[in-house]
Amino acid sequence: MELLRKKVSGKKICVLISGGMDSAVATKILQLSNTDVRGLHITHRWMWFTPEIEIKRISKMLGIKIDVVDITDELRRRLRGAKGKSVCKICKKIMLEIAVSKASVVATGECGMDTIAGAVLDVSRRTGIEPEFVQLPKRYFNGDDRIIVRPLIRIHESDVKRLARLLGVKVRRVGETGDLRRGRREGCPLQHLDPWVDVTDELMDEVWDVNVEALLVARRLGRRVSVKWPSFRIILEGSPEERRHVAECVWYRWVRAGRPRRYR
Repeated sequence: MELLRKKVSGKKICVLISGGMDSAVATKILQLSNTDVRGLHITHRWMWFTPEIEIKRISKMLGIKIDVVDITDELRRRLRGAKGKSVCKICKKIMLEIAVSKASVVATGECGMDTIAGAVLDVSRRTGIEPEFVQLPKRYFNGDDRIIVRPLIRIHESDVKRLARLLGVKVRRVGETGDLRRGRREGCPLQHLDPWVDVTDELMDEVWDVNVEALLVARRLGRRVSVKWPSFRIILEGSPEERRHVAECVWYRWVRAGRPRRYR
């Protein structure tokens, strides 16, 4: 906290607020560091519905204005023909481009369990810059240097949860899971496109539909779930029987609706 006060106290900061717990906790910490915090929520048509609802509640809870920017058209344009493994990287680039146009200091809720943490800590060791403060690549902006602030980058996910309780930050989770380093990292269903596929509008719509169907079934079981698409690989924190139940329910609804059977 003292480090943040020393570096960014009194500065205008644009915080990328996803509607999840990490970015909400990061925003609260920055507020306590005497900064001028402005929220920015990036949305598109393939987002989960829960963050859209949570953004309004987080805005009221933290007492800040959160601008909402829809990037559907731009995301669709940039993703067309890209591989599934590039979806999150392309989307993050669009987010940062918009954020740096609003403030010279940009903050995110990335924590020590995020994939980027290793790269940030490596840069910190080589340059001597604190990991919380790493300059953005110049490709994101023109003109003066910009700074990205990651207040949670050295903090484990379990400690972020404890911080949330301590600071009184309450956020409803989607119920998504995954197979990456941080399995519970919630984002949007597009991250579950198989890495080898060529992204199309149709596949983007399908991966959203199939994950929503699976989530509705898994919630009744009290489980978290995600579906890789078009391989139809179900990732569920539960028993094989529960996984089979989700697969059968989703398959039945999918085929009944006349959707294409892309999966093997």
